Amino acid sequence: MKLAILLATYNSEKYLKVQIDSILAQSFSDFTLYIRDDGSTDSTISIIDEYLKLFPNIIFLKDNQKNRLSLGSFMWMLENVNADYYMFSDHDDYWLENKVELTLNKMLAVESVGSKKPVIIHTDLKVVDTNLNEIAPSFWKYSKIDPKLLVNFNFLAVYNLLTGCTMMINEEARNISLPYSKYSLMHDSWIGLKVLDKGGIIDFIPNQTILYRQHGNNTIGATEVGTKKYFINKILFLNRILENNRRKLKMIKQIREYSIYTYIFYKFVYGIKNGK
Repeated sequence: MKLAILLATYNSEKYLKVQIDSILAQSFSDFTLYIRDDGSTDSTISIIDEYLKLFPNIIFLKDNQKNRLSLGSFMWMLENVNADYYMFSDHDDYWLENKVELTLNKMLAVESVGSKKPVIIHTDLKVVDTNLNEIAPSFWKYSKIDPKLLVNFNFLAVYNLLTGCTMMINEEARNISLPYSKYSLMHDSWIGLKVLDKGGIIDFIPNQTILYRQHGNNTIGATEVGTKKYFINKILFLNRILENNRRKLKMIKQIREYSIYTYIFYKFVYGIKNGK
C-alpha cells in the first residue's frame, strides 16, 4: 500500500517546519511526503533541503512552472505522483498525531463495503490563531457545516464545504479527477463533485484532526457564520463572490447538465437552511 501526502508551499518559512514536524510525528508513518514549491522567494527551499537530507520518505518534486497557485499545485502533484491513497497538506496548519491513522482506517472500512468506488474521507478541524491558540473547537460548528449534506451533489455544487487539507482520496477518486476543469476554484470542490457524479462515496470522521491556523495570508480562511464580520465580508467581496459563482457554474456544467436556474434554486434553498 502506498500513501502519498502532497504538500504545497509558497513563501512558507514562518510555519513550514512546524507543519512538517507534525506530519513526521504521525502515529501512522508508512507514507511518502511529496513537496512542490510554487516559486518561493524566502528561505522555504532551504528548509525543505534540510528535511530532504534527514528523511528518505520526503521527496521534492521539481516543476519549472511557477505560479500554479494552490489549485494548480495540488492537481499537478496528483497527476505526477502514483499511490493508492492521497492526502493534501497546506503549509501553515498543524496535524494532530492520529490524523493519518484515523483517516486511513475509515478509508479502508468504507472501501471494504464499496469496493473499487472512488472514495473521499474528510474530518472536522480546530480553528486556531497564528500561535495555535484555539479560536473554536470545531470548524464545522463554527461555520455551521453539516457534514451529512456533503454527500449531496446539489449542495456541494452551490456550497463547497469540503476542506481539502482534511481529505484522503483513493486511487479511483484521483483517476476520475484528472484532468481538472479550468474553471475550478479549488481542488477539493472539483474532486468532491467528480466523486459524487460517478456514484462514489464521501464519508467523514467527526474528530478534529488538524489545527486550522488563521492568519492574514490565508488563501481561504474561517469566519464564524452569522457574525457581523461574516456579513461585512459578504459585502466587501461581493464582486469576487459573484465571479466565483459564475466560474463554479461553468465548472459544474463540465461535469453534468446544470442550468443557472437549478444553481440559483439550490443556492437559495441551502442558503436559507444553513444561514448562509
